[in-house]
Amino acid sequence: MHQLRFAGRIVLTMVCIGTVAVVFAAAPDAKIQPGQWRSTDTVIELSNSTMSADLIARRKSKPAVLEYCVRSDDIAAMLGVGSDKMGLCSGAINIAGGKISILRNCTTGLGKGTRKIEGTYTMTRVDTLREVTQDMPSGAPSHSKTHVVSERIGECPR
Repeated sequence: MHQLRFAGRIVLTMVCIGTVAVVFAAAPDAKIQPGQWRSTDTVIELSNSTMSADLIARRKSKPAVLEYCVRSDDIAAMLGVGSDKMGLCSGAINIAGGKISILRNCTTGLGKGTRKIEGTYTMTRVDTLREVTQDMPSGAPSHSKTHVVSERIGECPR
């Protein structure tokens, strides 16, 4: 009986190790060029019971543009996935061959949520469709769907 339990633990450990290897699959070409980047975030859909209708309308009316310095060639880091040190999120991260496919289920202080990112990338451009659904403490879920285009625009300012 003891040997059976031990064998079961070994199989479970191997399955977990195999799962971890599959969960984050990034090819060696899954790199971006460090430097100054600009992201344009266009809202396609947005519903959130904690936001006023006016605030939602303003957010949907004009894309948000942000410039920032990227110091790493790690595309997963730029996308904000794959470094979940607290174990709040799990799910597939596939970045390879110019394609991005991410589906993460997360449990945070707000509750359960799902983050989906689909898109394409090159060394100097990342084009994604991002969809987030999050349970809110009020009980009403929030949902957003955005189109985010990030492009390298030069060297980081000194």
